[in-house]
Amino acid sequence: MGDLFSNVCAEASHFVKYSKTNAREVVLKVLEALLVDARQKEEGIIAGVDPEFLHKYRVRLRKARSLLALLKGVFPKEKTLEWKKKLGDFCRSTNALRDWDVYCSAREELEAFVPSFARFGLDVFFEDLAKSRHIEASKVSSFLKSSKYRKGMLSLEKEWQLALALEKSTSSSLPISEVAGGAIAESFRTIRKFYTRISVRASDATIHRIRIECKKMRYLLESFSGFFPDHDLAGITRHLTQVQNRLGRYNDHSIQRVHLIGVVKKNMRSENEWLILALGCLIGGLHHEQAILKKKALSALEDFCSRKNAQLVDALEK
Repeated sequence: MGDLFSNVCAEASHFVKYSKTNAREVVLKVLEALLVDARQKEEGIIAGVDPEFLHKYRVRLRKARSLLALLKGVFPKEKTLEWKKKLGDFCRSTNALRDWDVYCSAREELEAFVPSFARFGLDVFFEDLAKSRHIEASKVSSFLKSSKYRKGMLSLEKEWQLALALEKSTSSSLPISEVAGGAIAESFRTIRKFYTRISVRASDATIHRIRIECKKMRYLLESFSGFFPDHDLAGITRHLTQVQNRLGRYNDHSIQRVHLIGVVKKNMRSENEWLILALGCLIGGLHHEQAILKKKALSALEDFCSRKNAQLVDALEK
């Protein structure tokens, strides 16, 4: 990533290579770096200069929340649940704005699904999206500038600075390689279990669940693969990224299609027939694209769940 998070992980990896660092100490380094990096994106979000600031902010917080959940026993259970809730609350306050950002940034891609003669029918739709985004951006800006938010963030920072002194838990004193290796292997087995049950008839909800599981494993690999210098995890990380990207696009189209159907229902009595026509074409195009993406995603998932990758991941637990 070339950011503070990567630098801290690199330092932690180097440290662990030459000493028996316990899991809690290393995980705290990673969590603190993620939080600092997320907070560095706040001014960019407030200024509204680039949607990437919000995207990266959310990724950092979601990653921290996932690591807390996946690295079981590193902290006392009640603290883990408390911190997860705080991080989840921060993210939820920006959910709607991120949805509008995804829509607005995909305008050219979405318009390509509509015949050129009918594309002007989408102008009203995107104008309404822009207005909704502007309203939500103002809400998020106010939220990030609020004393409640800033106190919540400062409280979390302070808690993590003092967390080494918390009571011991089941995995807190174990080597990070043991804890992270076990979590990566467990995550892979979960994905593989889903793969054995899935087909092209899988529901959108099932695809979404697999996407989330892939995202969790990707977070683990990005954060801790450096602690396994004797194992080449670059290939499995590339495979996973390919799967997740395809599943992510499929999920985006699914959410967009449901939203568009709602817009059509709302405007069925509208005199803007070109809007209804354009939205109908767009819904059909997204549906067709989803069918293609699902096949590609399942093919990539098959490659990822190979015996070679299974053996590689299993070796992390030894």
